[in-house]
Amino acid sequence: MAANLSQINSLAELERCGVEYHWSGSEEIKIICPFHSESAPSCHMNVQKRVFHCHGCQQRGDLVTLLCRILNCSREAMLLELGTRYVIEDAKTIEPTVIERWHAAIWEAKPLINELY
Repeated sequence: MAANLSQINSLAELERCGVEYHWSGSEEIKIICPFHSESAPSCHMNVQKRVFHCHGCQQRGDLVTLLCRILNCSREAMLLELGTRYVIEDAKTIEPTVIERWHAAIWEAKPLINELY
């Protein structure tokens, strides 16, 4: 299951890690990318969506991925840490194996395929 990160305050967590940021829009900030060496910020983060993308090294992901890299820890450890300050619920997701099984079944259901055509 995927964690629901909607309660996490992105700016508070970056500040907790000592990350300096500069606003580059109403919801975007720029930071020094923790994935590669640089002197000018090339990593952009949307603080509302809690996702980042580095225009230098092309790394991207969610806030937890970014914090894990900054603090050099596992995703599980970071989610446990964040869980001490926020309510992080598991979002309901469908297992990929279930999707693959049903996808294969669709192709074997000839009447359904005929109807779709």
